[in-house]
Amino acid sequence: MKLLRKIRWLFRKDKVEADMAEEMRFHLEERMADNLADGLSPDDARSAAQRRFGNLSNLQEQAREVHGWRCADELSKDLRFAFRQLRKSPGFTTVAIVTLAIGIGANTAIFSAIDAVLLRPQPYPEPERLVNIFERLPGGEKNPVSGSAFIDWRDHQKKFEGLFLYSYDQLDLTELGEPEKINALSVSSAFDSVLGVRPLLGRGFTPEDDQVGGQNNVVVLTERFWRTRLGASPAVVGQTLRLDGVPHAIIGVMPDRAWFQSSVAIFVPYALWPGSYRTSHEVNRAHGLGRLAPGVSLTQAQAELNSIKQSLESTYPAHKQKWGVLLQPMQDFLAQKSKPVLLLLLGAVGLVLLIACANVANLLLARASTRQREIAVRAALGASGARLMRQVVTESLLLSLLGGAGGILLAMGSIQLLGTLGARYLPATMTPQVDLRVLGFSLLVSCGTGLLFGIFPALSVRRPDLNQALNSGSRGATDGRRTRSQSSLVVAEVALTVLLLVGTGLLVRSLVRAVTADPGIDPRNVLMFGLTMPYGGKYGDAEKRLAFLERVTEEIRSVPGVGAVATTDSLPFSNGGQGYFYSLEEQPETRQDRAGAIKYVSPGYLETLGARLVRGRFITGSDNRPNAPRVLVINQRLVDVLFGQADPIGRHLNVAHQAWEIVGVAADMRIEGLPTAPRPTFYAAQAHFPWGSAFMVRTQGDPLATAGAVAAAVHRLDAGLPLDQLRTLEHAMEESLGPQKLILKLIGAFATTALLLASIGLYGVMSYAVANRQREMSIRLALGAARPDIMRLIVGNGVRLMAVGLGLGLLVAVASAQYLASRLASVNAFDPLVFLGAALILSVVTLLACWLPARRATNADPMIALRAD
Repeated sequence: MKLLRKIRWLFRKDKVEADMAEEMRFHLEERMADNLADGLSPDDARSAAQRRFGNLSNLQEQAREVHGWRCADELSKDLRFAFRQLRKSPGFTTVAIVTLAIGIGANTAIFSAIDAVLLRPQPYPEPERLVNIFERLPGGEKNPVSGSAFIDWRDHQKKFEGLFLYSYDQLDLTELGEPEKINALSVSSAFDSVLGVRPLLGRGFTPEDDQVGGQNNVVVLTERFWRTRLGASPAVVGQTLRLDGVPHAIIGVMPDRAWFQSSVAIFVPYALWPGSYRTSHEVNRAHGLGRLAPGVSLTQAQAELNSIKQSLESTYPAHKQKWGVLLQPMQDFLAQKSKPVLLLLLGAVGLVLLIACANVANLLLARASTRQREIAVRAALGASGARLMRQVVTESLLLSLLGGAGGILLAMGSIQLLGTLGARYLPATMTPQVDLRVLGFSLLVSCGTGLLFGIFPALSVRRPDLNQALNSGSRGATDGRRTRSQSSLVVAEVALTVLLLVGTGLLVRSLVRAVTADPGIDPRNVLMFGLTMPYGGKYGDAEKRLAFLERVTEEIRSVPGVGAVATTDSLPFSNGGQGYFYSLEEQPETRQDRAGAIKYVSPGYLETLGARLVRGRFITGSDNRPNAPRVLVINQRLVDVLFGQADPIGRHLNVAHQAWEIVGVAADMRIEGLPTAPRPTFYAAQAHFPWGSAFMVRTQGDPLATAGAVAAAVHRLDAGLPLDQLRTLEHAMEESLGPQKLILKLIGAFATTALLLASIGLYGVMSYAVANRQREMSIRLALGAARPDIMRLIVGNGVRLMAVGLGLGLLVAVASAQYLASRLASVNAFDPLVFLGAALILSVVTLLACWLPARRATNADPMIALRAD
């Protein structure tokens, strides 16, 4: 209530004051009436009443004090005075507000992303009960889920309200215009009930949709696909879509927020057919997601699933006997890749904000020097140190709030840009946006910032030197405390800037290493595309698929300008392919300890990519037959892991439950991503797994110039097959650097801003110091001092500040670089070029910021300065 009275008084001051004065006059007149009744004359009655009642002004002041109005009154006066002061100095006010707006805006924008990814609950009922489920390897690493393990959990668990499996897929859509591939999510029947989402139209999947012989050929659309491709027709339920050449009945439409990834267009059943790879213990290609029962903890649920696994351990293959189960909250799972990057960005913008605060604090300190006489007069008239400090802090808070308002405007544009840049790397349910939480954060940062940069100026006016301020102010005398404060702030700015420069340098070096690293291939003049054929109908037989791939290869090879054509099971740089555990044939017990990537390739694939043969031979045409002996070409990384200096040719590996003979060794190829180190990889003939197909076409000229002819060659054999991700290999390599480039752009922008703010701050301090010492410099020049000596004196002061800040910054940067290297791949924490480069850049900027004021001081006419004094 007291606070409400204060606020009410602030906005209704005149009325409240009038009411209070009226009430006191009423009591005074009542006492006068009593005195008149006692027989006193009117003048005596008034005098006696006033003596008895007391001084009206004092009483009004006491009333304000009792009701807390005096504090509010003083705050109101401070705000009005602060506003007038800022309005009197438009240049200073503009620079301070813009500086703060940059710092606060950057922090608000990054916080909006952190809020979306780490803090904001997912748009599902009770999202804290949603958990992702993995199989756990003996070393503790998580692994995708096998269909058989999921069935065991689903049929025996008691701690979940429901579980479902999901996996990402691509299907051919052939009846809505040109043939195309669309992204699909295969889900088991509890999908909608576990997530707690309801279809906009129709229904979701039922257990019957998962059963063999059930209604497997059904599809649920996303709202976006329904609106953009089918005109949002309410009659869509019951119609059909032809997917992979098979009609699928549309049974429902899900809202866009039903799934995390906006790229998903449709949902299809994840049918667990007995005897298929989906129900095998050996194939781990799906992901599990469940909803915990009310009151069940993550630990309890994980213990139950581990117990189920142990009780059924005899049904598992030998190499999976020691596997377990691992649960992870859904929010953590979705944020695991972006969390380190966002925290890194938050640290960067935090440094920018601290530098901005130091800059504004320096501006306020310099400005305080011009107000020494004003502060001294107010202190001489009785203003306490606390009162003077409060006035300065009020000005700081007003500045920070104005800067915060500008920061919100900057953040709104930045958030939209962040959403666009991060659309490929953040789930659709984690889109940054401006909401009350983000606005509250911005307000909190603004107030905290105002207090932070207002500390030094407030302390500088707490005990003003009245004699110096009143008698020597016109002579440009300096305040030692203020000078030390400004120097300390400059040192802090330099140290913080070093941190950002080192971080940016490490990221630049990691990107340069990724770009310049030997990819192990020749990406020039290579066109690539995917071609996913339906699993049924005329492509339902492995031999038919293989024969068709060979026909397409020959057709493309006949296109003018095509030099070589080869196929594989997944496109390079597309996160495709399969992984298998492997072991030497004579050491099957080590199988669960090692995993590698297997690539099924046609003869000529490695040659088309430009891979280098280290020893042995590549895959040949005689290897690419279903009944041919199983042979492998392995990469150098696998040789290093398994054989060391020994010759692997002729040795046998146990991979995918088969014995394979090693016939060749290829140099490592970075086809999973340039920043990613090659992992153990084996290449097998595509005849052993012709179910996925991606084409690599090496041309004699520009690959895109032949793209149309290549597509026409494919469609001459089957016009209903769309070409997916038709692009050059060089373009795919470039795109694999996308996340690193995005991080570098953001950190680089923050580092550039920090360097600019630090240089401005140093320039401001040096200009202030030179202005205060102009009389001294003039006397030195008049007495014969050489101008270069004066220059060295001034520049030397700035260099000393830079050296201290640089030393402190480099010490902290060493520890920060280790943290950065632990969070981001391919970052070398101890890169001498980066540290030397940061020191060099800062040194050049410092010299320039010091040289300009020194040049101005030495070029000034000393007689003008002495006469002015």
